[in-house]
Amino acid sequence: MLSFLLPVLVLILFLVAVLLFRTAMYSSSSEPVEPAELVDIDDWTAAEHLSRAIRCQTISHQDPELFDRQAFLSLHKELESMYPRLHRLLKLEKVNQYSLLYTWPGSNPELKPILLMSHLDVVPVEAGSEKDWEHPPFSGEIAEGFVWGRGALDIKCGVTSILEAVECLVQGNFQPERTIYLAFGHDEEVSGMDGAGSIAKLLQERGVELETVVDEGGALVTDVVPWVDRPVAMVGVGEKGYLSLALAVDSPGGHSAAPPVITAIGRLSGAIHRLETQQMPDHLGTIKAMYHPLADELPMGVKMVFANLWLFGGWLRSRLEAMPRTAALIRTTTAPTMISAGVKDNILPRQARAVVNFRVLPEDTIQDVVDHVKRVIGDPEVRVESLYETAIDPSPEQAGESVDPVVRTGRAASPVSDPLGPGYALLDTTIRQVFPDAAVAPTLTTGATDARYYVPLCAQVFRFMPIRMTPVDQLRPHGVNERISIKNIGDLARFFARWIQISAG
Repeated sequence: MLSFLLPVLVLILFLVAVLLFRTAMYSSSSEPVEPAELVDIDDWTAAEHLSRAIRCQTISHQDPELFDRQAFLSLHKELESMYPRLHRLLKLEKVNQYSLLYTWPGSNPELKPILLMSHLDVVPVEAGSEKDWEHPPFSGEIAEGFVWGRGALDIKCGVTSILEAVECLVQGNFQPERTIYLAFGHDEEVSGMDGAGSIAKLLQERGVELETVVDEGGALVTDVVPWVDRPVAMVGVGEKGYLSLALAVDSPGGHSAAPPVITAIGRLSGAIHRLETQQMPDHLGTIKAMYHPLADELPMGVKMVFANLWLFGGWLRSRLEAMPRTAALIRTTTAPTMISAGVKDNILPRQARAVVNFRVLPEDTIQDVVDHVKRVIGDPEVRVESLYETAIDPSPEQAGESVDPVVRTGRAASPVSDPLGPGYALLDTTIRQVFPDAAVAPTLTTGATDARYYVPLCAQVFRFMPIRMTPVDQLRPHGVNERISIKNIGDLARFFARWIQISAG
């Protein structure tokens, strides 16, 4: 017995030693940053400027006939009135009438420019929800230490904060070495093609190559990242792709008194159920990259898990899959969003149709998703039709051609910017100088942003807006009671001013 137990004990001790050694070696490598003297931003003035912008009801509707051109023109005038110095110094171009492109020439034309961006439009307020708002959604009221209204978080705060920062720097006679572009699209909420898409195309036609792009995406979150107690600045180094597929089933129809064994609705429902219960394969690459800079923040047990995924990977996957937000970071998600069939309760529908939306990981292609859907459904009577895709990489037959960022082939997700590169390092430094309480980590933006249009112009595209967010706050964009604190508005402007100073100064 002893001769059997001794090798087992030695093996256990060896395994424990390996686990402890790998855990001890798993740590973040971030160095302390030097404190910086930040520009003097008046928080209250910045809040009033955002309030004025919110009162302009620049809503993007799915129906283009509802577009209110006057609301956008009114916002243009408000911006000119609130930021007179930059409007005298910077060149302003209106792209497709309603999007804005500002150019601040740098002193060294040999350096690649940087681009800061946000968008002017907001989503509608759901009819009937107005009564649930603590303050009217387009009042821009300043109350209880917050600015309230549609766009406070998504994302007029980005527009006014960028302009607030530039106005302050212009007033202080700051001269950038790099040229700086400020780009504000007018239709991000309905695809961004006429806004950011057209601005990016215009710059590309002029031969512009960008050093860095910063757009919305990640935020400064608290109580959101599992196992981490500190606020975390989540910097989106890439974004998931967008793919919608239609599933359709045809049927002879007829009277409901004599239904077939499987109706069109039943067949379609079965297909949807199979897609929901048989998800796309998971990938831990994003999670591994995200948690490595946070290693020193993790409890010892969790740190051991991440240091030894070869042993604990299954446990980690099960935990991540149980939480929708983290599940979205490890797989291409499947979400049935629309379904239609039938016109009367006693008539069998001749067709049943559903739309399934996929947010696609960089590891998966559009074809991967389509193949998965067809394989899982396993029913030739269910047609699979492509509705809308975002794709950055061209298919092989298109290689070498000029391809629009929104095409019908290729890889849906954006390329991933290097979290070890110089652009990310400068962004990391800026964040920690302005927000010394925060840790910084790369992530994948799960929603679509206008930043994808600038990928052909730039290798370092980051999606980050340092809006302080809790789990409750994450429900506010596109929901009710959208708001941002007055202090946070001032910090946003200080962040952008500091970013300009160290990346373009």
